[in-house]
Amino acid sequence: MNRCKLLIFMSLVLMIATLTWGIDQTLAKDPANGKGQGLNYHGKVTPAERKAAAERAVAGGFTLPQIGEAIMAVPGAAPHYFSHPNYANSPSGIRKFVDGLPGLGPSGMNNLGQYIPVAVPDTTTYPGSDYYEIAVVQYREQMHSDLPCTLLRGYVQLSTDNVPGRSGSAGQRPS
Repeated sequence: MNRCKLLIFMSLVLMIATLTWGIDQTLAKDPANGKGQGLNYHGKVTPAERKAAAERAVAGGFTLPQIGEAIMAVPGAAPHYFSHPNYANSPSGIRKFVDGLPGLGPSGMNNLGQYIPVAVPDTTTYPGSDYYEIAVVQYREQMHSDLPCTLLRGYVQLSTDNVPGRSGSAGQRPS
């Protein structure tokens, strides 16, 4: 008999918890439009909606903090997502999106003369398999039109008797 009473008690507790939770969710709806919190969720946000939201934020007194110098995060610390401007708002002086991304092979060369080289397999040294000879090299490459060349290290395919050609890509100059 105790087992039956326990089962009835647990059923009542579960039913009351379910009803209470359901009532809380209905109270969260905005009576004006019947949607939660008065927000209009319809999938994608249009640029006009973004602009309107930004204008409402400015009218409400929201401003981004002005900082004179970027403060680097301490290793292991949380990033500053909301207290510092992001890349789109940063006053770095570097023009954004002026250089094209490099494509595959020489036909995919961007405005900086860079492309992603496609490795050529050596199938004669070890018949029945693709064989590649690669090396790590140090070279300088311009990462942006407004910046000087940067010292990098990367992988290049080495030129062999079976795979003639030069090492690296058009933008990579081994030093």
